[in-house]
Amino acid sequence: MRPMLRIIEKIRHLLRMFFLRRALKKSSGRDRRLVPYAQAGSLAILYAADEAGDLSFLPRLVNQIRRDGKKVSLMGYSRENKAGDGEATDILRDLCHKKDFGLAMNPRSDELKRFVLQPVDILVDLSPVHMHPLKQLAALSMARFKTGMSHPDHRDIFDLMLEVEQDCTPAQLSRHMFHYLKILKTPGSS
Repeated sequence: MRPMLRIIEKIRHLLRMFFLRRALKKSSGRDRRLVPYAQAGSLAILYAADEAGDLSFLPRLVNQIRRDGKKVSLMGYSRENKAGDGEATDILRDLCHKKDFGLAMNPRSDELKRFVLQPVDILVDLSPVHMHPLKQLAALSMARFKTGMSHPDHRDIFDLMLEVEQDCTPAQLSRHMFHYLKILKTPGSS
């Protein structure tokens, strides 16, 4: 039985990669360019609502981005069909679920379609590398500059990939990503 499970998992991986490459072709018309944090006017953040553990950093991060004069939108993915609880719910209310994606991992809901088509300067993916629905959204996004965790299968999705420890929390990952986004400079700027 064990070899059969490996074969099934290999087929699932190949199908995911097929749909991911197809999504990348759809977003190939995006205005791809380096956008440092200082020059960005809008950001979109993807996060895993179930696996992220402590998400208390996200409302603080969103508030800081807004204080910097930038628009920010978030999209979380939850395997459960319910919203989070606590004070973070107001900011973290936009969650997508498995039912929001079609068989080919294309967004079904209007909310997801708007999210991937919105013209944002920077997309920040704080989700784990195995969170395939969010990787699909990142691939389809028309964001000008995309950042995420380093993984060989995701080289074509992100413009800036960070190599971090496997046990890196989303809060630590966001600190690393925003550190590098803030020190990036476009050619000709000082």
